[in-house]
Amino acid sequence: MNAWSFMKGLTIIVIISSALGIYYTQEIPTEETIINELCTYEQRINFGYLAHLGENVLYNSTIENGEEILYISLVERIDVDIDCTFHASIRGEIKEAYAVIDSWMMGVDDPWRKKLEIPITSEKNIGTKEAVIKANISYNTAEINNFVERLREEVNAYSMPYRIVTAVRFDVIDEADVGNILETFEAELIFQFVPIGEGGVIHPSHTAIEKEGKLIEEITNINMSMVNLKTGLNWTFAISVLVGFSLMIWRYSTSRKIPETIRDTINVLSVSKDTVTVESMNDLVKIANSYGLKIFRERKDIGYAYTIVKEGVVHQFIEPSLESDTKKELARVQFRE
Repeated sequence: MNAWSFMKGLTIIVIISSALGIYYTQEIPTEETIINELCTYEQRINFGYLAHLGENVLYNSTIENGEEILYISLVERIDVDIDCTFHASIRGEIKEAYAVIDSWMMGVDDPWRKKLEIPITSEKNIGTKEAVIKANISYNTAEINNFVERLREEVNAYSMPYRIVTAVRFDVIDEADVGNILETFEAELIFQFVPIGEGGVIHPSHTAIEKEGKLIEEITNINMSMVNLKTGLNWTFAISVLVGFSLMIWRYSTSRKIPETIRDTINVLSVSKDTVTVESMNDLVKIANSYGLKIFRERKDIGYAYTIVKEGVVHQFIEPSLESDTKKELARVQFRE
């Protein structure tokens, strides 16, 4: 195997190996994100109601939290209890905890909506990990029915169902030891009044009453071994491609100065603009025989230089000392000094 074939094969192997390495490592991340859970917390809004009934033969004087069907004609008042609770797993300073409670009445089929001016009573208890707000609101069904009748006359819809909505927004600001928590939670309790004949029924329902959250910390670690591997592969690929182009240029410049018939059998040491230096006397003999030229010998400080000249290009073999093998080659050619 001559030098050209060895270098060509080695360069191809390096290029393919580095390209495959780049391809298979491109999906491997150089950064890893670690998520640490610092604190968990939850907000809860609990609704409870107690319906006070007039005199009747069906039920007791009260019905609590959907124990029985609520008939409009029997209900005199509905008391609603609201408990807003915030709890954190880490101690901190709860700067603020407040609940905004709105009540309104709205039609089911028509978009009309009227705010109800209902008195609300509340109390608040704030600790280092927990905040509790309790509130109470009461609906007098007689007053609401009179209000509904006036609205029905306005919209000319005497049998239209309607709803009474109790909306709660619970806001908390907690400066915990591991970070600040600012959360808002909303929930609704709905009483839907459905007229049936001279009376009707009330259907209670509510939206989500619980919300959970957490404070997290994200830490990004750089995988330096992977960074170094990818950098090394990229540099190896770039350098091997550059070497490959250099070898192609060198091979092209060499191929123009050596006969094509013997090009693959010649071991070339170096190529300059006008000089080709071969590895052995045997290589120079092949070129001389191919061109039908004589070999010239010239003594130099480093030994003997054996040359042939073809179209301005000097082909040479430099021998520091004349060995027996070279003498045998010289016996087969004719040269002059």
